[in-house]
Amino acid sequence: MHPEPKSKAKILIADDEPDTLTLFRDAFEEEGYQVFTVSNGTDAPRVIQAERPDAIILDLKIPGTDGETILADLLREKPVQAAKVFIMTGFNDFDVTKTRVRNQFGAIIADYLEKPVDIHQVVAMIKYHLGGENQS
Repeated sequence: MHPEPKSKAKILIADDEPDTLTLFRDAFEEEGYQVFTVSNGTDAPRVIQAERPDAIILDLKIPGTDGETILADLLREKPVQAAKVFIMTGFNDFDVTKTRVRNQFGAIIADYLEKPVDIHQVVAMIKYHLGGENQS
């Protein structure tokens, strides 16, 4: 058994697919992260403000407030800009979407994830961007 980290990094996962939320939550909790999940864009800003996550994995196509609107709000919120934001999308035109989002919101985007994702690669990416926090 690994010792409990002194301070768990917080990760918010915003996606409307229950299986994706479960997969991500289980994988990150196993690595020692504190995980919050939301299944719609309406709840995401509330959790971001309340919990101040270290990383946000945000699906662009999410019910309620869409991912790009959430990104625009994040740009206006200075304290939240410290969070690493990872855009996740299953759009058929991934490269076009990535370029459009990068042009609008590049200042706050850490990386991009194309669905379907390899959870092991996602965990490694988050660890890298958070400076190896919560690694055993």
